Amino acid sequence: MDYCARLLGNENIEVVIVAPKIDKNYVDDFSYKVIRIKGTKVIIFGSYTWALPTFDVKAKRKLYDEHFDLIHLHSPFIMGRFAVHFARKNKIPVVGTIHTLAENVRSFFRLSR
Repeated sequence: MDYCARLLGNENIEVVIVAPKIDKNYVDDFSYKVIRIKGTKVIIFGSYTWALPTFDVKAKRKLYDEHFDLIHLHSPFIMGRFAVHFARKNKIPVVGTIHTLAENVRSFFRLSR
């Protein structure tokens, strides 16, 4: 995401990244805006943090203060569902590219081959 955000920024296109909050001491140092969403660590995924946008009132306010032309999502799960809901409510087009490997989804949901 960083590479694409920087390329778009070089073309004077404003980019806002919405991502899980890593930890309370982490400080973003990017040339573009990042809105961090509070989340929770998911033990079965090691150090993976699931963002919980529905419960992060402060981050939701920041999102509603933005004026998005397009939303690009990378996940069909919690953040992706929130992005689609947010986009529909605000009449913003959505583009999705799903980067989750089918094998990872299959094991997460304990699906057989």
